[in-house]
Amino acid sequence: FLNKLWVVRLGIMRRIIETFSNVNVLYTDADAIWLKDPAQLYNHPKHLSSNIVASRGTFPGECALGKELHNDPTNHLDTVTICFGFTYFRNSPDVQQLARNLSNAVSKYRDDDQAAINCVLNLQYRSNDKVDINNPSSMAAFTQEDKTIIRSFSGKVIAHNIKVSLLPYEQVTRRCGRDAGMLENAVVAHCYTDQKEGGSKMHAFQKFGFFIGGENSLRHAFNIPEEDVARLASSIPVGTGASWEEAAYSLSMDRFWRHIEAVTPQGASIENSYYPDLKSQHQSTLVLRSTKLLNSVRIPKSGSSALSVTARALAGCRPDGYPCCAFPGDPKGSCPRKDLLCNEVTGCTDHRPDYHGDEPVITTLRDPVSRSVSAFFYHYPHTSVKHGEPHTWIKFLNNLQSPRYRNILTKMLNGAYAYNDFDELKHTVPRAKARLCSIAWFGLSEMPVSSSVMLYETPQFRRLLPNPVAFGLPTPDATSENVAEETGALRVNSDSEYKEFLATSFTNNDGASVVRKHNEQDIEVFQFAEKLFCGRLFSIPGLVEEMKQKGLGMEEIQRCASIGFGNIEQLCYNVQNSA
Repeated sequence: FLNKLWVVRLGIMRRIIETFSNVNVLYTDADAIWLKDPAQLYNHPKHLSSNIVASRGTFPGECALGKELHNDPTNHLDTVTICFGFTYFRNSPDVQQLARNLSNAVSKYRDDDQAAINCVLNLQYRSNDKVDINNPSSMAAFTQEDKTIIRSFSGKVIAHNIKVSLLPYEQVTRRCGRDAGMLENAVVAHCYTDQKEGGSKMHAFQKFGFFIGGENSLRHAFNIPEEDVARLASSIPVGTGASWEEAAYSLSMDRFWRHIEAVTPQGASIENSYYPDLKSQHQSTLVLRSTKLLNSVRIPKSGSSALSVTARALAGCRPDGYPCCAFPGDPKGSCPRKDLLCNEVTGCTDHRPDYHGDEPVITTLRDPVSRSVSAFFYHYPHTSVKHGEPHTWIKFLNNLQSPRYRNILTKMLNGAYAYNDFDELKHTVPRAKARLCSIAWFGLSEMPVSSSVMLYETPQFRRLLPNPVAFGLPTPDATSENVAEETGALRVNSDSEYKEFLATSFTNNDGASVVRKHNEQDIEVFQFAEKLFCGRLFSIPGLVEEMKQKGLGMEEIQRCASIGFGNIEQLCYNVQNSA
């Protein structure tokens, strides 16, 4: 019975964290008595970055995550493992991936979820710590002053990080009657008994004064941790709570697994029904075509750096979480590493589209008005303003009037380099619209949530495991200093000159109307793109309904409803005929 209960417990935890991305999960055994508010343990500043905050045990000894000197004359080493008597899971995409790995592995460990988590981390994950757990001096580097042990692991197959805090016995004690003062100072008492059965537990409760008024009520100091009451009541992320990126990733993962389970033949292994990236999928096929797996069309100042992060992730280029760039970058110093070019992606750098291959095309678009202003404040070749020169209204007008900087979107969808001179005969609106209809996936910078969740709904990517970096989330391969210099879907100008220009010159001269006048083709193409985007969003079965249930991207859904997008097949049929 216990084995079945452990599997059910693991399944419930996984269902909760994948369904409610801002809700964390606390495992606590019925005989783990909360003497003080346990939130002080897992919400302590030193543990806020940990995915798992757990009491420590000694089982399973063969899968120890640490060892410590036993405090007796023998000086033998005590095994340290995660004990599920009291364990806090801080919800994140990384923890959701771990939960899936545990679900797949638990049957190998006698359906014991505690054995599974320790052995999976020990055997199937890579240690991020240079540690010899059998050497006390080595382990000392990962042991805090209060005897907490903190370890870090990374997935070997799917990139993700798991950080574990193993609490000392002084905080969650198993030694209720062994060490003086242990029970008085503990936050949680999970008293060890020789026999794991009801009579021994009842005897321990009575011995240590855990009963109130006979044997009908246990002395829990707190029934629900106070901080978690507020969190559940408000549904507002606290501290490390979920962002929209995490919520979008969670929704995509949930829909992905449901799809994979549905397409996996009965009796077949689900592991053979999906791939981590296009490279793996390509290698699994007998017919090897082009070495190019993906086509990335990088429209400048429309989130093109973030797009290349996504392109590299989809294609399977490593390290993860970085944009395509040739070291040292342009401008110099903008490329953080020498190994970031991705040969599997057409157009992974620069702004020169190439539509000659048969690989799926992805791109991101941005409203031409905000895109034009952002490009004006960037560097050459995106603007005619030289470094150090002031950004005046006259220079902005010169930019808009130059064929080089007009109708960038229309030019690139017609196959031209972004900064070729615009030519009305060569760069036509009908061909640009028809190109959009043929593109596998495109996102809108103004609709980042919907763009993210639609990516892995694209037929060409439906069997690819969603990668967190495609949602703007971090990865173990990238550091905070070296990830793409973009916020969300696009780089955001924030310097004082840019803000002053928008508030004064641009506003006083009705800059938006001036931009539209000089970019009429781009305005028409972008308006068409909005209708096509919304039509695709609403055509995906169940997606909008699930977004509404989670309160995800509500403004974007309302925006789409106000556009009046109509039937996407008819929309594309009309433009393809006219092209």
